[in-house]
Amino acid sequence: MKTEVYWTNENFPGRIALVPRPRGADWLEDEAIAWNNAGLNTIVSMLERDEVESFGLEREGEFCRLNGIEFFSIPVADRGVPILNESFYRLLDKLKNLLLQGKSIGIHCRQSIGRAPLLAAFLMISFGIEPNEAFRQLSIARGLQVPETDEQKSLAEKFYEESVAVHS
Repeated sequence: MKTEVYWTNENFPGRIALVPRPRGADWLEDEAIAWNNAGLNTIVSMLERDEVESFGLEREGEFCRLNGIEFFSIPVADRGVPILNESFYRLLDKLKNLLLQGKSIGIHCRQSIGRAPLLAAFLMISFGIEPNEAFRQLSIARGLQVPETDEQKSLAEKFYEESVAVHS
């Protein structure tokens, strides 16, 4: 089974992709190898602990590292939004710096239509792309309309307004 990678189309030094939740248990190492072969340097999982356990993904970070992929976990409730606190902003800065270094980042949640596109939109917004344009590009890449909820779209718009205010 071929691992899907839904690349966005923007002009950053690095690249952003939405990736489906990996197949777990015995397939997990194969998924990490496939991500590496697809050119992904970083994977961000937005699954909560119960999702990780039910899908057999407890060793995702380990298999990523063994295959040269940096791994981050940002647990967010299904159909939810992250808490925009200092920890979140530090991670967002780290991911933006990886993109500036030319790294490729794959982001997943359960189906990569809600939480994952929201984080990808935050990254795109941090490079000056407006939320509607970010979600338009992400929808094209994913082949489905994203994000999943109005709350996710509203949070991206709020994040954009706050970023514009900081830089004005």
